[in-house]
Amino acid sequence: SLAYFFMVRLFGDVPYYTEAYFAKPLPRTDKATVLRNCLSDLQSLLDSDPDCVILPWRNGKGSQHANRGAALTLMMHMNMWLAFFDEENMSTYYSEVKRLAEMNSWIDGTYYQLQPMNQISQVFKGDSNEGLFEIAQNITTGEIFKTNHMWCSKVVYEVYSKNAPAFTYSTVFLKQLYPEEGEDLRKEYWFNYLYIEGIEGGTSTTYPVEIVKMLNSDRYGSTLIPNSGNFVVFRLADAILLYAEALYKLGDYDKAMQEVNRIRERAGATLFTANDDLDASIYWERVRELMGEGHYFYDLVRTKKIIDASFATFADESGHRETTANLKQGSWTWPIYKGALENNSYISKNMYWE
Repeated sequence: SLAYFFMVRLFGDVPYYTEAYFAKPLPRTDKATVLRNCLSDLQSLLDSDPDCVILPWRNGKGSQHANRGAALTLMMHMNMWLAFFDEENMSTYYSEVKRLAEMNSWIDGTYYQLQPMNQISQVFKGDSNEGLFEIAQNITTGEIFKTNHMWCSKVVYEVYSKNAPAFTYSTVFLKQLYPEEGEDLRKEYWFNYLYIEGIEGGTSTTYPVEIVKMLNSDRYGSTLIPNSGNFVVFRLADAILLYAEALYKLGDYDKAMQEVNRIRERAGATLFTANDDLDASIYWERVRELMGEGHYFYDLVRTKKIIDASFATFADESGHRETTANLKQGSWTWPIYKGALENNSYISKNMYWE
């Protein structure tokens, strides 16, 4: 189900296989149908395991193996995307996110907990109480990701010079997310030189903003591994913010504010109040909290905020605003290589890219 979720987010409709070792080509199945079928499979597992034996809340092996919290978070994500695909029934999907989040009160800290900011590096090393599902990396045994295959190695770094890596976040964008005024411990724990210039040879020097959020550097032979911890797929903060978003969409504004403020409180940031635009506040809090973790673009698409200049573009005119027509044609998807049709004549290419 996790694999199909990733494929749907990339390509939209995909061939949907349900039999092991089935090798015949299939046409693409509607993306919403794929996600609904995956949700049915996952719910069947939960229903058949009321005592949490097959899929426990904690399995004794940290978050490197699937647990119940990981499955529930995946189901929450799927429902949020279904609200994008099937707008006529979006309230049903938001209600389902709420139900999943409130099952056994797991999201309130019964089985998993938000780590304090002074221990946040432990989250990205792996196996923390906040982690829900992670892909393991073990330098001792040589089980490591290739540096060029890791997004975090492109954007999470220390440079010690004026030469920034090839990929960088816009400094204007970062300062819009984490303004200089106001408290927010993430500015201190996740960045170097966001508002403080470096010192080189006794001379004040302006360095590129360094994002050190997930930087657990280690060496494997002669290779520097920028992130020697596990790759975090899901963590509790992500689930809490999905829950807050669904509550807002269902009109439970007080509870939605309470949930998003759990993340603000952990960050030592000013809490949101009734005077704030709660919809925008929840969205931007996901952007801040999940910076560099692979959620930003997908959140921009599924919320349709990608068509709104106030969300999709920034003060330095960077970013890209999409049109409703292009979005409906699948501009958010990846193009499908023409060679794929040689292997499977039943599939078609994505309309937008034709």
